[in-house]
Amino acid sequence: MNSTMTRPFMRLGAALAVLVALALAPLRAPAASPAYLNAGEALAVYEAADAASGVLRQLLPQEAFELLGSAPDWASVRVFTESGEMAEGWVKNVNLRPRTPEDGYRHAVIAPESPDERPALRIAPRSNADSLGRYYPGVLARVLAQPDKGWVKLGIGTLEGYMPAEALAFDPLPGSVADLLPQVSVAYQDGPSLTMRGAQSFKSDKIGAYRNGTQVRVLGFTDDFAQVLAPDGKLGFMMAWGLDPQPFAAAPADPLPLPGATAAPATPPPVFTPPASYAYTTTVANTAGQGAHLRSKSSQNSQTQGMYPNGTQVYVLKYGEWWSQVWVDGKTGWMMTKLLQGTNPP
Repeated sequence: MNSTMTRPFMRLGAALAVLVALALAPLRAPAASPAYLNAGEALAVYEAADAASGVLRQLLPQEAFELLGSAPDWASVRVFTESGEMAEGWVKNVNLRPRTPEDGYRHAVIAPESPDERPALRIAPRSNADSLGRYYPGVLARVLAQPDKGWVKLGIGTLEGYMPAEALAFDPLPGSVADLLPQVSVAYQDGPSLTMRGAQSFKSDKIGAYRNGTQVRVLGFTDDFAQVLAPDGKLGFMMAWGLDPQPFAAAPADPLPLPGATAAPATPPPVFTPPASYAYTTTVANTAGQGAHLRSKSSQNSQTQGMYPNGTQVYVLKYGEWWSQVWVDGKTGWMMTKLLQGTNPP
């Protein structure tokens, strides 16, 4: 990367520099337009200055944007998406005002010291507060409150929570966010498509349905849900175990090759064979749900290694009354014994 590109990124701090180095390809930053703020309710961003045209996304309350032009009724705007890309469209010219220095930071890119980290978005500014999900480097968030005692309140889609300031880089230049969000496929085993919902709940509003094989980009994930960006620009939540690979194991996006370079050949998927010695085989059979989590430890509070749907064959290494140690899909972990076929070893 040449020196003219290096200087802007140094101002974003060492954390963002790690992400840019991974991206490898040179970045081109368009000239910035006047920065504005949506000081009112959420506004639809339309494809044209016509309410009958398609809706690209929502301009959320207190969200910053670039003003490209305005008229009495409409404003032409450019906004960041959560993946760091830019979208241009039109909004109703109401409750829009210039952004001032007193407004502070407007955006933050998730940029931990190590690109292998997945910082948690928490419900309160404490490291032991409940997590709303762990997020991949490169996600762009709205700054809802300025840094305070090492924590920042962020908005990612409809979620609002807190993240340590040290895991963030603030107000990146347009186009400078490294695109490292992993891409996974919809792979719902119980039907031809998977529902996208408005919140981390099976009872929340339905945003749409996406057929198996559809590629979506993962922003963050919990044990049960992933916050994803669909090809049509819609942002919402899908069941994590209905995606392949499951989000917790999805690798960051492949770095782009340098101009004129040849991309490295794809690595074939590994072939997993069960351990030579195991007690017996069984299947996941959760009569009250869709499947079972493979946990790192014999505790429901332990980190998940994946959600495995009913009918998945597992190899039992050690039987226990409450938890059994099992092997599945190349991983060893623990599943609740009551979620396996039968309650006693043969």
